[in-house]
Amino acid sequence: MRTIAAAAVTCCLIAGPTRADEVQMFNTEILGHNTSEALKLLVDREPGQVEPVVVWADVKCGKYIAGSAFYQRPTRLSDVVAQINKLYAGFNVMPDFIWRVSDKGFTIQVADEKDREAVRITFIAYNFLNGEPCPAAP
Repeated sequence: MRTIAAAAVTCCLIAGPTRADEVQMFNTEILGHNTSEALKLLVDREPGQVEPVVVWADVKCGKYIAGSAFYQRPTRLSDVVAQINKLYAGFNVMPDFIWRVSDKGFTIQVADEKDREAVRITFIAYNFLNGEPCPAAP
């Protein structure tokens, strides 16, 4: 009986995040910075956090304007949403999907990428999405 109980505990511990604070987040501090600057795409990873399997950075006019992080299963959408709600309480404008962090100038969108077996978090600096062309290089 003890062997079965130990196996069940081991199963649950390695099955994936059980707390919302176990996801390593994209570093929103890079938004608006020049791509020539040496910057970290992710915040420092805490023990037990799941790191993303893919990180994308979108660039416009030589500046970082957006970024996405993908977390493979067994990371759950509910864990990611709970963590964002904890970090950005009061900014949720569409429950469980969109947060507008106006004081920092970005929006967060969360999606369940079922075809990729992943959860995606996208951070978009909305002051760079005006559609204007980049200035000509000197």
